[in-house]
Amino acid sequence: MDAASDAELMVGIQAGDRAAFGALVARHQDGVLTYLARLTGERARAEDLAQDTFLRVWRQAGAGYQERGRLRAYLLKVATRLALTELRREARRRWLARLWLGNGDGHAAVGPPEDGGEVQRAIRAGLQGLPARLRAPLLLVELEGLSCGEAGVALGVRVGTVKSRIHRARAALAQALGPLLER
Repeated sequence: MDAASDAELMVGIQAGDRAAFGALVARHQDGVLTYLARLTGERARAEDLAQDTFLRVWRQAGAGYQERGRLRAYLLKVATRLALTELRREARRRWLARLWLGNGDGHAAVGPPEDGGEVQRAIRAGLQGLPARLRAPLLLVELEGLSCGEAGVALGVRVGTVKSRIHRARAALAQALGPLLER
């Protein structure tokens, strides 16, 4: 399989050929991993994201890729999207945890005393003001670190419903907290 072109490997992958998939991973894993390590700054995170990248290619081989001689670019596109999504999710989780829960261990957040408590109280009030059907998916995904699919299973709803409710919860929080956070 090593002599096969990327296009031939993708045709094999689209047909469910595990050997073609293994050859493709062996050929491109170092490049994807190096790129992700540079993007995230963390080798362990990059390894997880590289694995997720190739898993996504395997699962969606027929859906997202059209042969144009740019498989490497396609792999890096998938890797970039996964990495940026994870980095955004992590940043939101840290921000919410810091503002809502304090420093993560239940203690008050370290910050300016004149607004730290006020912001925490506003975040808590904003979250408590959300209907439970909006608050639960937001907390499961943003603070507990579940994927939307896992949150959907936990809540007994579809993934699209979880995403919609999270979007609505964020919009409601942004509206409620807007004046406070604009200072």
